[in-house]
Amino acid sequence: MAGMSVEAYARQLRALLPTGDALSRDEGSGVSKLLLSAAEELARLDGRAVDLFKELDPPTTDELLEDWERILGLPDPCILTEQTIDERRGAIAAKLRSVGGQSKAYILGVLAAFGIEAEIDEQRAFEVGRSGAGEGVGGEVWRFAFIVRTRDISVFPGDEPTLFEVGASGCTDPIDGFEWLQDWLSKSEAFYFNVGTSVVGDPLVDYSYLPLECLVERIKPAHTIALYSYED
Repeated sequence: MAGMSVEAYARQLRALLPTGDALSRDEGSGVSKLLLSAAEELARLDGRAVDLFKELDPPTTDELLEDWERILGLPDPCILTEQTIDERRGAIAAKLRSVGGQSKAYILGVLAAFGIEAEIDEQRAFEVGRSGAGEGVGGEVWRFAFIVRTRDISVFPGDEPTLFEVGASGCTDPIDGFEWLQDWLSKSEAFYFNVGTSVVGDPLVDYSYLPLECLVERIKPAHTIALYSYED
């Protein structure tokens, strides 16, 4: 869709002039020049109206991108990396199309939409006559548990650094000390127990705000328990 041009508006305005010699319709006349300035503003407004139609469609929005995100609660708080404009537009469209769900397929579909490959193993309580020898004797709570398994290295917490140790490190190993370890911890996507700031009851390591766990915890049914397995 395209709006009317300045020339088209100018012709239309000249056509609306009353007949007679007092108001000349010639393009070089003073009246035509005055109408041309009005035509420029009308064409600008027409163009902005066309822009509005573009902004109403998520795949083409630009100026209203942040407004779309504000209304839909985006960018997704579970995604820590910076997204491109096209990725942000795609997230808006996906949010508008989403109807929600509680199935295993729905959870895996959401993860796949964010580029995370995973599998889900649903658990159940041990039942005589149904469960076999060697299976875990789980209680009733296992009816509501499932395990999310992933081999996707993009969501791994990452390997912990190795500090230089006299007698253990080699001649070519970097001499990294405590300050370097602290810097690594501050940039890591996982939370590590830290003497002086952590308290009794805090986990030694917590991956709960990594993208995988953040997404699953947000969309899973409230009565279920999600467990996570990062496999090599």
